[in-house]
Amino acid sequence: MVVLFDIELCSKENWRVGHLTVLYSLLRSCKRIKLTSTEFQDILLNIVLHLTSFNSGYFSAFLIPSDFDDTFLNIGLGALLKNTRVSFPTLYNIWVKNNTHYETAFRDLKKYAYRPMNIDLDANAIDTRTYYYLRGFLEEAKKNGQTVSLVTTWVSIEDRPDLALTYYPSRYSFYYYVARTLFILETQYVSEGTLPMEILNQTRTKFKRVLQGKASEMILSEANPDGDGLYFEEFLGNGDTDFSGAPMKRGEDRLFSTSMAINFYIATWAVQDKTTGKLYWTEGTPNDIKEVVEKAVKWLNTYILEDTYKPFGAFFSGSFKGAESVPFYFPTNHIEFLNGTILPSNTSIFDRNIVIAMSGVIGEEEYEDLLKITHFGKMTPTNFTGYNDPNAVFPFWTSDAYTYANTLLALAKFQNLNS
Repeated sequence: MVVLFDIELCSKENWRVGHLTVLYSLLRSCKRIKLTSTEFQDILLNIVLHLTSFNSGYFSAFLIPSDFDDTFLNIGLGALLKNTRVSFPTLYNIWVKNNTHYETAFRDLKKYAYRPMNIDLDANAIDTRTYYYLRGFLEEAKKNGQTVSLVTTWVSIEDRPDLALTYYPSRYSFYYYVARTLFILETQYVSEGTLPMEILNQTRTKFKRVLQGKASEMILSEANPDGDGLYFEEFLGNGDTDFSGAPMKRGEDRLFSTSMAINFYIATWAVQDKTTGKLYWTEGTPNDIKEVVEKAVKWLNTYILEDTYKPFGAFFSGSFKGAESVPFYFPTNHIEFLNGTILPSNTSIFDRNIVIAMSGVIGEEEYEDLLKITHFGKMTPTNFTGYNDPNAVFPFWTSDAYTYANTLLALAKFQNLNS
């Protein structure tokens, strides 16, 4: 007996990161190969066993409580509806009716912010992985006698994007989100000549310097020419191998990444006339920025409705990206049971009922000493081998609709710029 089945999604990278549609893909017929029924059963069994072995982890990944991310997305939606309330009065009124105390979010944001210089453990403790990449900034602030208060979702990107973007692995998404804030501030500043608070102007100045400088240069260096266009990509589908072990590069997040890169550049270098709605490049926008946007739009317009590439994009993920990002393997100076019982910092027996953290700010020499010893039986993973490492198992969230919406936004903004 010979069985024909699709291996379009049945690849090492996809099923290892928990893309559960792999089982469905077995029933499809895009790329077909011949296998005996025994070979088919063996492959299917291995996939099922692998997925079920992480069953509890996958289910717990979906049990996500409310947090500042979700809260401020909701407030952002309210702000958007307020700005467009003439066009969508009913939707705006519904939002206002159901969000009567949104100011409490700002109060709680400050209350629960990460304040490493504070003596209160509830304020100065942070995830061990966050402290690992952020410690240089914290040590310098402490040395200069500066106070620090940070929202704890994400802070910056260094050599460890798996730690810095704990839940949001797409760097292009991150830079666009930051650039979108700059766009709002810059548009207001150009229109009114001022901003309502000095802190907003300081933020505008700093964001502008970073986004128009290093961020723009970095993304520009990652552009991939393709005919008379170009594209951007991250990691989905680029760690696959076929059944002979040969590498495969599917570029499954090219559409998503390219749309994000276009939106990033327009948000960073353009402003909007608040009267006419017209977008225009700010004075001094480099020609190579305009050119890369034009070529990226051309590539995206060519492929977005074709079947060449998948509209995938890892906009959200589990925090564990394999052994390299397990928080128990990073230096800690605070361990306790959920009931509050404090444990020695050299505790080595893992228990699901314990919590670990880094409290306060310690010197780099002391931290380096902690990097030389094991934590829960493991040395600290100081290198990131990439999201496509064969041992990096993690669930991620993708949405075709999100990719198409971002693309529509990118194409519409480009059309506005050139109308």
